[in-house]
Amino acid sequence: MGTLNASMCVCGQIFIPPKQRCIICTGKTEPREINDTGNIMTYTVLQVAHDGFDAPLILGIVELDVSADKNDEIGKIAANPKIICQGQVPEKDLRIGMKVKVKKIDDIYIFMKMGI
Repeated sequence: MGTLNASMCVCGQIFIPPKQRCIICTGKTEPREINDTGNIMTYTVLQVAHDGFDAPLILGIVELDVSADKNDEIGKIAANPKIICQGQVPEKDLRIGMKVKVKKIDDIYIFMKMGI
């Protein structure tokens, strides 16, 4: 299992990509690494894509897995973080709740089937 760079505020919010200040309480955030796995909450398939993207373009919201670390910060987390990603899963295989891995390539977050 890998990790993604994120930031966490004392109020429990986690931000991906990392932010210097919390958008909820304006507190300063600290760097944190979180799991790169999660579940697809919802997705859409665009048959006409914006310039620079190929159609069909799959976009999904992934709820990332957050587990307690050695500092046991899990009790402070407000909710599992969610991130919008581009999908690299065949459309016929997509389903809500599907377990996926998230990677950051350049400035784009991409989700793919587990084990890839």
